Amino acid sequence: MITLPIEPYWANATTWYIQHTSGTIEEFHDWLKNQGVIGLPRKVFTPYLEFINEYDAIIFRIKWGHDY
Repeated sequence: MITLPIEPYWANATTWYIQHTSGTIEEFHDWLKNQGVIGLPRKVFTPYLEFINEYDAIIFRIKWGHDY
């Protein structure tokens, strides 16, 4: 399993999602799942995002590593 720190990726992806869709929280989790994020939703906060493979983690990092 590959992990990335939650920030800034979570905030940037969330901001983009809110500004460009009208989806529910469940649809947001599905959207993240389609980008390779696993283990959502969680019952306990963890300061990282999890991925099955390095490729998905790298793409997510490149895509959401900057502010929107």
